[in-house]
Amino acid sequence: MVRPPLVAGLFYPRTRDSLIGELERSFLHRSGPGALPQAAKEGPGRIVAALAPHAGYRYSGPIAARTYAALAGDGIPETVVILAPAHFRAGAPLAVWTRGQWETPLGRLSVDEELTHALVSAGGGLEEDPEPHWGYAGGPEHSIEVQLPFLQFVYPQGAPSIVPIAVSERDFSSLTEAGQTIGEVIRGFGKKVVLIASADLSHYEPQERAERQDGDALGRFAEGDARGVFECVRRYPTQSDLLCSIPVLTASRILGTRKGRILGYSTSGSETHNFAEVVGYGSAILEKEEDSP
Repeated sequence: MVRPPLVAGLFYPRTRDSLIGELERSFLHRSGPGALPQAAKEGPGRIVAALAPHAGYRYSGPIAARTYAALAGDGIPETVVILAPAHFRAGAPLAVWTRGQWETPLGRLSVDEELTHALVSAGGGLEEDPEPHWGYAGGPEHSIEVQLPFLQFVYPQGAPSIVPIAVSERDFSSLTEAGQTIGEVIRGFGKKVVLIASADLSHYEPQERAERQDGDALGRFAEGDARGVFECVRRYPTQSDLLCSIPVLTASRILGTRKGRILGYSTSGSETHNFAEVVGYGSAILEKEEDSP
């Protein structure tokens, strides 16, 4: 099974050369890391989890580039587990795409079928269901797909395999149960795995309000505070994308994280100059302590 690129030409350029140019722009942009990434073969391997936005590259690409620059410098993971909201078709509340490949204009990424089947077999609410990954009820789903060219760009010698999980679950205990399962399965798997929460922050809020409430949520994420992030979403419902980060935060605790860092923040207003209704974009990572296994 191959999932084709559904939002090429919408969220990012359709052709390989144009896409590479847009990715380079994201890394060199004033809101981005300011340099092209260099993948470290022997990096410290301390990053367990990360947050990256999933809007059109024109708007959120530079902030996403901050996340991927950090990942590139940390070493090359074998697998990246991406949890993202299901915007258009719910399906299973925690829907795992279990086999085949995902395609972008830069090539194909293979699904880690060994890990996907281990996750589904372990339970925790994780179910095999490709349907939410297609979207179409209100448009093609983009929340995982837009992360993939970044992975291919920062790891040009061969991107990691992926585990795509579409999240429509909204119950805190169910989300944390899934995270517990993900963390325990990965801990016993013997592979270098990184978790990514693909989430935008406040949606269509005034700039000042978005900055205030997004700062709260980003701080909670960097503290690894799953309950705190969930309470932010309850207070600020336009941050509902962040529900997909609850399993990521829960799993990362099991995998040894004790601290995090906020790498960047911006809003769509920096590109549109409309500050009356902005979407917020954040970048953050969670790391192991230096002496963690």
